[in-house]
Amino acid sequence: MNILICGGTSEADYVLSAFKKSHNRIVVMNDNHETADLLSEHYDLDVIMVDPTKIYSFEEADVTNFDLVVSLLDKDADNFVVCQIAKQLFHIKKAICTVNNPNNVAIFQRLGIDSPISSSYLLTQQIKGESDVESIFRTLSLENERIVITEIKILKEFPCCGQNLIALQLPRTGNITCIFREPEVIIPRGDTIITEGDTLVIASSPENQQELVDYIKNGPDEEELKRREEEKILQEQEDAKLAEEALRVEQEKENEIRARLMKEVEERVVKDQSVREEVLRKQIEAEIRNELVQESHSFYDDDDVIIKKNKNTRSTKTTQDKIPVVKDTTTRFKAIRKTQK
Repeated sequence: MNILICGGTSEADYVLSAFKKSHNRIVVMNDNHETADLLSEHYDLDVIMVDPTKIYSFEEADVTNFDLVVSLLDKDADNFVVCQIAKQLFHIKKAICTVNNPNNVAIFQRLGIDSPISSSYLLTQQIKGESDVESIFRTLSLENERIVITEIKILKEFPCCGQNLIALQLPRTGNITCIFREPEVIIPRGDTIITEGDTLVIASSPENQQELVDYIKNGPDEEELKRREEEKILQEQEDAKLAEEALRVEQEKENEIRARLMKEVEERVVKDQSVREEVLRKQIEAEIRNELVQESHSFYDDDDVIIKKNKNTRSTKTTQDKIPVVKDTTTRFKAIRKTQK
């Protein structure tokens, strides 16, 4: 990571000791001759002796597109100028600076400084978190106070004691990240039961912190119960709509399947009818052919008997007279040939 450190004395020394171990590329700008010599000798790096609040100092240091700038100057205004030059003109990705006046923390954040750090402000927050009622709540702020981690120790009189997380129905503005139950750390699930002596670790935004603390201590108020009842009614209505829609879709699918099956049945019936008609036609043709063949054989047998009888009686009939009358030309021709023989 590329890091620019501006100003500072003992603070600069501490920051350098932390980042130097990670083999980061570090550039230091410091206008204090004594501090510059000390840092250069102790950490074996070049310290640029310039005023960090000047644009030409950044140009000389060649720190465009660095990852981080840390400004440790004595005045809040100087720190603000350094961070703005770094981010706006030299496109350094993240700016961190110290703030002497705790009231400037929120102002710096609104003006685009990523992490304005005030020792007085952090100390106040820590004291506030440690000295809460009965020492059952502790608070830790993260990401410039956009996230607050709250530890709540569960007492016997809390309504949530003995409930599982599903029954607790914690507001959606917070989430129980883990539960300390000596000597274990529990990652909670819906069926995890909260017991006396547990410490709940809850993540939330600062504006929702007190609401969650009150909820754990006192349970849901009348407004919350009313809201839940309204949500329950809306959910039931939504579930009914979804069920109705699912039933409609299922009915459409069933009708579609039924129509397709009916069509397949009709096509199969038509096909089977055509097959049966073709089989029947072939059977009739075969029967006709068999009948014709049998009639033909019967005719030839009778004709032979007649011819033999005529020979025995020395009939004077001519060959033409011996030929039976046959309408079919082919059969008559065969009959004539037989007679001639």
